[in-house]
Amino acid sequence: MSTSSSSTALGLGVGLAVGVAAGAKLALEYQKRQQERELNPPAPDYGSGGSWHANHAFDGGDTVASWVPTVVHTAEGSAPSGLSCESESAEADVFFVHATTCFRGVGNADMDEAPRLDANPALPENMAELQVGKYASAFNGCCRIYAPKYRQARCNNYHVMSGSRGDAGDAIPDYGYAENAVGQDAFAVALGDVKRAFGEYIERWNNGRPFVLAGHSQGSAHLVHLLQALEREDPKVLERMVCAYLPGTQLGVRSFEALKPVENADDTGQVWMGWCSVAAGDSNDGKSIACGRNRSGYADGTVTLAEEPQDKPTSHCLLDFSGEVAPRSKGAVMWDDEGLYPDAYECEGVKNGFLSVQVDETRCGALVQDLAHGDYHVLDFMLYWRDIREDVSRRVALVRAKRLLSLHGVFSVIDMSPTTGRTLGRRVLQ
Repeated sequence: MSTSSSSTALGLGVGLAVGVAAGAKLALEYQKRQQERELNPPAPDYGSGGSWHANHAFDGGDTVASWVPTVVHTAEGSAPSGLSCESESAEADVFFVHATTCFRGVGNADMDEAPRLDANPALPENMAELQVGKYASAFNGCCRIYAPKYRQARCNNYHVMSGSRGDAGDAIPDYGYAENAVGQDAFAVALGDVKRAFGEYIERWNNGRPFVLAGHSQGSAHLVHLLQALEREDPKVLERMVCAYLPGTQLGVRSFEALKPVENADDTGQVWMGWCSVAAGDSNDGKSIACGRNRSGYADGTVTLAEEPQDKPTSHCLLDFSGEVAPRSKGAVMWDDEGLYPDAYECEGVKNGFLSVQVDETRCGALVQDLAHGDYHVLDFMLYWRDIREDVSRRVALVRAKRLLSLHGVFSVIDMSPTTGRTLGRRVLQ
């Protein structure tokens, strides 16, 4: 081989080695940036529509949360539901915070990260969007929906508790979490996002409107802490609240200073209701993934649900326990179905602090087939979708009526034609 050929080959070899090294360095830097993003995801900008799953100011009500069941399935057959999203004309708002959807890893998830449950690959990958669609939609009959994205604490953060995970034994279903934990710091980051999102909503878009707070699981826990902060720091804001719906978390009558649990179907204002669903009968061992342990991230680890006053549990105001027959579903919804299912369950009442439910598996078996130990935590909204819809609509209507009456005690309402704007008549409320 000639000297020039050898030099050329050597140069190519060196160039190739340098290129490979540079490529490897770039790959490592990219991997490092990705890891840094996973450990320290950027904070959402709540002045931007991209940081919300639903925000009426940006989307005009056209989001996943505008979903309604299109058909009702009864034992006699199927028929159109007649339901529609009424958020455009709604006179109240709901601020909704979704539950945990990132089940692997530690720390905080990026606001747009929402992988499917490993145990059920049939579900859509974006579980947060699915939750907003199937949970928050219960409020679109009377509310404009504001549902922020946030840097949720990944599920493994719950494994920091007093003692070790082994203390829980087999009392909770195992969704395949690993034993690494980060803990309370991750929940503090998530709570900070929720507080900022709520502050942005109040400052920019609330405009004095009545509002509802609603969440599930981790979302409910963050709302509990938000409410506690508002009680201390800004109680004036709470004067606009209709009710807080806080299922799937551990809280009780002593969790707040001023807020009270609902006692009647017409309670409104600084009141809350909560429930945790389990299967009726022997299939449940009296435990729920949502409650029972003093863990990081829990709304109130000092609460033992079984020790809470049982004479008027808040779930009694959501479901009608007035008759001799146990309440039955007004309409449950399914993950992958456009239907509404009345009589999907029969409720036995509150036992040991949990809402005990017998699901009709011949009609809605798909809802419960993969839920171990009779823990219906993930169904806290879906089982009672229409019950919640009717409950919040009634409370919002009561608040509206109280506002009208509070002006002078007697209030004159002018009815106008929606097409011509001409006065059609006058009604008196007193």
